[in-house]
Amino acid sequence: MRVSETTKQLYSLSVSLECFEGISHHVSINFLKERFVYTEWRNQPEQHPFSPLPVFKPGSLEQFKRKIYSMRIWEWEPTYLKENGIVLDGNFWTVTLKTQEKTYEFGGMESFPANWGRFLKALEMLVGVPFGKLV
Repeated sequence: MRVSETTKQLYSLSVSLECFEGISHHVSINFLKERFVYTEWRNQPEQHPFSPLPVFKPGSLEQFKRKIYSMRIWEWEPTYLKENGIVLDGNFWTVTLKTQEKTYEFGGMESFPANWGRFLKALEMLVGVPFGKLV
C-alpha cells in the first residue's frame, strides 16, 4: 500500500547533524506554516566562528515535501549504530518527523539509513547550502 499525502500529512521535520570535527547543522521545518530555520556551527578551533555567511537561495518546500513522501523516511529504523566498537568522534544525527498520526524519532552514530545521501541532498536543495557529509 502506498502512503499518500492524504493519509500521512506532514506537520514538521527537525534534523540535526553534529560533526565532532567540522561543521554541524540543524534545520527545523514547519510544513503547516511553510517555513524553515537553518543553523550551522563550527567545531574546529582553527575555523573562525563568525566567518561571513554565504549567499544562498532556498529551494521549494513543496518539492522537498514530495521528496520526503517518496523516500518514506517514516519507515527508517529508530536507531543506526556502527557495529565495530565505541565511536568517540564522528557524525551523530537525529531526525524527528511529526505527522498527523504519529511522531517518528530516528538517530544514529556513524551509521545511516540506505537513502541517507538522497535525504541530505534534498535538505541541501531546500536550505541552499551543503548539509553534512554525504555517505
